[in-house]
Amino acid sequence: MKNGVLFIFFSLSLSCSHITTWDERAISLKYLNLDDKLETLAPTGDGWELDIAFRHARLELINEEVKRDRPDIVNLLGVSIKSASPAQSDIAVLSSGDLGEYEWLASQTSKGAGQSEKIVATSAAALPVALDQAKTLSVKERWLIGDDGFAVASYMTNSTSPFVILNVRMPSRIDVLKRAYELLEQVLLSASSLFEVCIGRIVIVGFLPQDSILNADQKFLKRVSFKDSATGLCERTKDCSTSNSENEIGMSLYGNTLGQRDERIFFHATTVVTSAQPAFNTGSIAVAKEFPEYGFEAVHPSTRYGWQTKFYLPKCN
Repeated sequence: MKNGVLFIFFSLSLSCSHITTWDERAISLKYLNLDDKLETLAPTGDGWELDIAFRHARLELINEEVKRDRPDIVNLLGVSIKSASPAQSDIAVLSSGDLGEYEWLASQTSKGAGQSEKIVATSAAALPVALDQAKTLSVKERWLIGDDGFAVASYMTNSTSPFVILNVRMPSRIDVLKRAYELLEQVLLSASSLFEVCIGRIVIVGFLPQDSILNADQKFLKRVSFKDSATGLCERTKDCSTSNSENEIGMSLYGNTLGQRDERIFFHATTVVTSAQPAFNTGSIAVAKEFPEYGFEAVHPSTRYGWQTKFYLPKCN
């Protein structure tokens, strides 16, 4: 069985090595990790309702950016759904804005803080990109990566050409990244086989930490002939980091990760990427003034910035 899998992987990889054409239309994608740990921000022990209101105000910042840029696809991690209080769910707030015109797919990734809460990863697409929920759910939508990591799939089409988005959160422990990236390689192979698309038409989006010790991320990219969307387009730490001192929420929880770029998007090496840069990185002074209890001068949507890119996928035979 192992040899058969390796053969499939080699064949699918080879089918992308002779590409001479790409999709006629570019795809634009925005991604953000909402971070379910944000519920710990309440300044007092009885601040649950305040935390919910504060979170919803930050979600409105996401709606504002989506309205401004109108991306084809919006991928989110750490989205909260509360079955007992649907109006307090993240999706209810996000759908009240321009994202209400998008088609959504939500895949549960963990339980939330309460019995009626669950945390999901979502993909939202707007025409001409179409999200095929039936195809996604009929094949497979979720793989585990280590103790608390995962990958969830969304099957889409750009005009008539299918492709797959893998929404990924790697494990939180840095010491297991080598094994985690090996497992992600298996997920990539599995998704290519199950959805019957070549790996050139699979996009990997999410929390994809850089491994400064073993270079596990770079070795993974080399093995599968993928590339970081930022390569050649946005590599300066100052301009391209997804965490910095201006994000006060991130500083309060992850101050030791300043300057890193762990929220990333990976493509096959043959993909033509025309732009790549941080997303959802504009702070709001107005929201900070609305919630003085938190003591922030400006408020960002999440603990780290997201990422955005525009690209042409290769056509694979």
